Amino acid sequence: MQKQDPIEEIKDHPLVSYFQSQEKEVPEAEIDLRWNELAQQLKYESAPQRRKLWRIYAEVACAVALLAGVLWGGRLYMDSQSHSMEQAIALLDECSIDTASQILLITHAEQRIEAGKEARITYSQQGEVSVNQRQVEAAPQKTEYNHLIVPKGKFSQLLLADGTSLHVNAGTKVIYPSVFTGKYREIYVDGEIYIDVKKNTKQPFIVKTPYFDIRVTGTTFNVNAYKSMNESEVVLVHGSIVVTDHTEHETVVKPNELLRLTEGIARSKQQVDASEYIAWTQGNFPLQGRSIESILQRLSFYYGCEITCDPSVNALSLQGTIDMSVSLPKVLERIAKIHPIGIRKTAGGYHLFITLNTNS
Repeated sequence: MQKQDPIEEIKDHPLVSYFQSQEKEVPEAEIDLRWNELAQQLKYESAPQRRKLWRIYAEVACAVALLAGVLWGGRLYMDSQSHSMEQAIALLDECSIDTASQILLITHAEQRIEAGKEARITYSQQGEVSVNQRQVEAAPQKTEYNHLIVPKGKFSQLLLADGTSLHVNAGTKVIYPSVFTGKYREIYVDGEIYIDVKKNTKQPFIVKTPYFDIRVTGTTFNVNAYKSMNESEVVLVHGSIVVTDHTEHETVVKPNELLRLTEGIARSKQQVDASEYIAWTQGNFPLQGRSIESILQRLSFYYGCEITCDPSVNALSLQGTIDMSVSLPKVLERIAKIHPIGIRKTAGGYHLFITLNTNS
């Protein structure tokens, strides 16, 4: 049997393969053992071959040490960032929108600040936070996440440290850092926001939702992604975005395009007037293309009470725009004039049902 070239043997060594694959964890004792075996092997080779082996030994050792440092530092950073966001999301899930009566800001220092009915929350470039122009907390010493909880019937505005601005709709939760560090700018949204992302090609912006992610560098769009609802929408006003759905499928969305998703999976894309889908920031709610069930769910968020209906009501369609400055009873009365719908007051809000036509 022909003896394997010792140089190739070293290249094929499992320790080297480990660092190349970056997958298998090797115990420290085994690492020492393997390096000792390599050193012993050098004793039995000719002088020229030994010099080659020593050179490879040194190069591999340096590469291994460098790679180990990069992997350890990189993984430590990524694990830390990932854990922080995951931990923040877990904490956010414990906060119920249904029991909140005021807009609530939970800061990185775990202050719980009730911010009023229509709060404006602003972060400086250093991460100092002000609520309605009053500073409430100094800048953090490291990357920390804040929670903004906007209950039903309330609205808020948020200016992030990088200059990105958000309108935050009723029944929405947002997670974001006081300052953005690292390769990406990343926030989490459960609900509806209209966001104008400050352009920075070197630090892309990622909006994470319960079902899908949106990646941008600088653009303006509306995202409606309530965890409690199966249907989600993304509408682009200007710029360009890439939506990665629950199946890792990527969809490029262009200005005045609407992407609809069901349970986090992209289903359809169509041309729309994007201004209609951000009208809620001015107190209007367009109905086109939405199911009755979806409309009632959103009205429930906007007005802060429960609105239910019989299954037969879901088959109906509505057109037009709702003026959100009008009281909910009047909104429901107008809907009842379009279709034969009855309205019953309940303990938590209203229930809609089909009324029988006595003339038929």
